[in-house]
Amino acid sequence: MNAGQHVGGYDVVVVGGGIVGAAIAFGVAERGKRVAVLDEGDRACRAARANFGLVWLQSKGDGMPAYMRWTRRSADLWPAFAQRLRTFTGVDTEFRQDGGLVY
Repeated sequence: MNAGQHVGGYDVVVVGGGIVGAAIAFGVAERGKRVAVLDEGDRACRAARANFGLVWLQSKGDGMPAYMRWTRRSADLWPAFAQRLRTFTGVDTEFRQDGGLVY
């Protein structure tokens, strides 16, 4: 396939419909591209089950400052993203940044 060709009428195919894959697909669609999401369904063991879609900051980037900055930036952007989703879908994601503590 050559660059610029479309697969099945789609510009982009995202594999995985968890929180991260769905966010990527949403962003691609917002930019006017036709996007398909391929997902195994609810029985899939998605990465977001373990890492909360990278919105949990505690212990992120220990010894890796670049990863810490990337994670912090991602968490800072989530409230605006959640509002865009609510405006677009009418659904409140109920995203909260209440904090956490692990002993």
